[in-house]
Amino acid sequence: MKNIIFLFSLLLCCGSGGKLAQSCDVHHVVDGDTISLHCESDLPKTKKSIRLMGIDCPESKANQKCLREGDCADQIPKGKKAKARLSELLTKNVRADIISRDKYGRELGYVYANGKDVGLTLLQEGLCKNIGNKYPHPKKVIYDAAR
Repeated sequence: MKNIIFLFSLLLCCGSGGKLAQSCDVHHVVDGDTISLHCESDLPKTKKSIRLMGIDCPESKANQKCLREGDCADQIPKGKKAKARLSELLTKNVRADIISRDKYGRELGYVYANGKDVGLTLLQEGLCKNIGNKYPHPKKVIYDAAR
């Protein structure tokens, strides 16, 4: 059954129209679910912000979101932990599968280091939450199984 779910999710992902399997260099980790990258298909020295699809990590610094939610003091230590773990998971060169853009213009996708989906790893380790019900994505079935 897990193999069927995996194959179905893979078909959904690959048929999504995203620019799959771009080789990218990591510039820096913005927070637990956002990375600044330069990908091979970009113009030289062009950096882009990639938001990891399917997860939401706590905020790593005070911003409008945590102020609006009223829990910055609770979120920030957890957000810093997620950001640090993402930094540990990433290698200098990663693979990025860009699927779409969000309402803020950030590219959304999955990032792989050493062949592993770093967003899924953060979810499995309990550092970020699954937002697939609110924002469906191609790997939702796999991410739901990681709970």
